[in-house]
Amino acid sequence: AEGLAMQPVHEDGWRGRPVYVVGAAAGDGHTKQFWIDKERLLFVRLIEPSRSDPTAIDVATGKAVGTVALGGKPEAASSDGAGTIYVNVENRNELAAFDAKTLTVKAHYPLTGCESPSGQAMDVAHARIFSVCDGGVMTVTDARSGKVVTTVKIGDGPDAARFDPASGLVFSSNGGSGTMTIAHEDSPDKYTVLDNVETARGARTMELDPKSHRLFVVSSVMNPAPAATADNPRPRPTVVPGSFRLIVLGR
Repeated sequence: AEGLAMQPVHEDGWRGRPVYVVGAAAGDGHTKQFWIDKERLLFVRLIEPSRSDPTAIDVATGKAVGTVALGGKPEAASSDGAGTIYVNVENRNELAAFDAKTLTVKAHYPLTGCESPSGQAMDVAHARIFSVCDGGVMTVTDARSGKVVTTVKIGDGPDAARFDPASGLVFSSNGGSGTMTIAHEDSPDKYTVLDNVETARGARTMELDPKSHRLFVVSSVMNPAPAATADNPRPRPTVVPGSFRLIVLGR
């Protein structure tokens, strides 16, 4: 395959099934590689590291004023309110911190135990960053030291995280399992999962209203995905017309 090495090969696991990983050594998430189901010999995953530097925009003029050289693929980000932005770098399994004024990167912190971090939230008062990851894991990072202090078990297929300072609750919207994980911050380094509320499969995009403390997620009913082809090995399912819905969660 173009741009893909056929060596090295090692065995790993993916969503509970054994796989062959082709093109990268064990533990290497930075090299282009593809994963094959060991028993069914079907293509299941492609990791293709890319770079897309975040762009800073002057809100007064609407013009771009610069970019941030993260060295990887950015995902969700949070601000500490004091001039530092923390952003998940998906293909490097890390958290990057940069200066919001100079746009210079201050540090790269490994997210130990996290694969493909996506959604993120922050408890600014206690300097804790919540990154949701593949494999049903949310990491909790001390923003001052950059160290992961604990992990929390969440649902599958997360894409967003929110923190409610008034209640001390952390939320993860999990589109794969169709759940909302709700965890309580007992202390900055200790968290208790209170519930995994059923939402809908695909309900990953989320927002929190800090005044009403309600959560909003969206989803649609999907048609079965078409058969894979050589030109489109990972075809996406299409949306059933008229099935889009907004799901509201409240206490």
